[in-house]
Amino acid sequence: MEITESGHDSERNSQLFAEAQDCFPGGVNSPVRSFSSVGGTPLFAAGGSGPLLRAADGHDYIDLCCSWGALPLGHADRRVQTALARQIPLGFSYGMPTEGENQLARRLQQVLSGVEQLRFVSSGTEACMSALRVARAFTGRDKILKFEGCYHGHADYLLAESGSGVGELGPGSGKSHTSHTSDGPHSRPGTSGIPPSLADLCLTRPYNDLAAAERLLEQDRNRIAAVIVEPVAANMGLVLPDEGFLAGLRRACDRNGSLLIFDEVITGLRQPGLSGPTDAATYFGIEPDLSCFGKAIGGGLPLAAYGGKREIMAQLVPSPGGHCYQAGTLSGNPLATAAGLATINALFEDWPAAYAQWQDFIAALEPLLRKYGATQANCGSLLSIYPEASHAPRNFAEAQTLAKRERQGPQPFSKLFHGMLQRDIYLSPSPYEALFLSTAHSADTLDFVLRQLDDYFRRS
Repeated sequence: MEITESGHDSERNSQLFAEAQDCFPGGVNSPVRSFSSVGGTPLFAAGGSGPLLRAADGHDYIDLCCSWGALPLGHADRRVQTALARQIPLGFSYGMPTEGENQLARRLQQVLSGVEQLRFVSSGTEACMSALRVARAFTGRDKILKFEGCYHGHADYLLAESGSGVGELGPGSGKSHTSHTSDGPHSRPGTSGIPPSLADLCLTRPYNDLAAAERLLEQDRNRIAAVIVEPVAANMGLVLPDEGFLAGLRRACDRNGSLLIFDEVITGLRQPGLSGPTDAATYFGIEPDLSCFGKAIGGGLPLAAYGGKREIMAQLVPSPGGHCYQAGTLSGNPLATAAGLATINALFEDWPAAYAQWQDFIAALEPLLRKYGATQANCGSLLSIYPEASHAPRNFAEAQTLAKRERQGPQPFSKLFHGMLQRDIYLSPSPYEALFLSTAHSADTLDFVLRQLDDYFRRS
């Protein structure tokens, strides 16, 4: 079946996209926005309120993408607006320390696992890139181990066997592959423009394959500075860790003297804790040496952070004895920290009721999908739906097998995306991306989603 544009696609969206293609490569400022994975003309946003996203043509959609997880409270939350309104008259950026940075850091230390010290940056890419630099400085080693399908931002040496949009690159694009040398498997660049010598610093193994990771750590035991992993992979669809996988990585790193880094840019503040939202490290009871956070901690503004054990973070200049450099003009800017603090406090207010509603939604979703030969994976407020699949993937190879069907037809995820768009529901427009529930998604909203899913599968 050929994918056609949604019935709600308007001349206005087409006009805007035509203009954008003249301004930006491919018409977008981030590849996955282009609808290249699902077909059709991308929607242009004009506004949002709570669970609703308004497109440029004036049509409203229930938003299950939520700015790729950056809006845990939904759109334009009043409490975040109030915090921003207080800060705006005082200034947007100073390039100096502020009390707001201290306040947000203290709050994050209260709710996240093992963050003795941290640094703010402006994106998840910066957080992962910086954490790995610190790990290399601390260990004196140069290589890292990552897992196929885990996306840690677009730093050069990390775009190897990545999920997210990188996994969708076609033949001839520099798509990642693995070569074998005397030192073992080395990753090749996942995109053009990256020297193979940089990618060679990044070794890859399949997600959930603990034995393969252990063998590599033993083989290269004096050269691997860090193992970086999404504790719940969310850039190849949602892929849960096998029982014992994260604990096994912790033990293997301890034996080898490598640092364990959790990339919680997506999972942070989306897992259930004792009194509210927390990170996957707390949820699974595994403490990494360093963690990276982003998206939800800024409430929709550019804000991310990395942090962990004090002795490791002490590598950073200008700590006494620090010799590892990292900087950013807008790091911890007052608007982002104000929004972040308001978001975290509001999340704790909303979490008990919202989490109960999400659990009810999942409990109803699972048998509905099973009835139609589909399935799902979920963790906290994260979700993936896999149409025409008997089980969720465990690794990138399985995720790619499902996604390849998008190119060969029938096109299950593309059909689902456009079918739900026609029913006023906006999903993340890629089979490799997770869906996000916010505290603004009420029980009535989620019930509407269930009804529309049932209608879609019944008619498809």
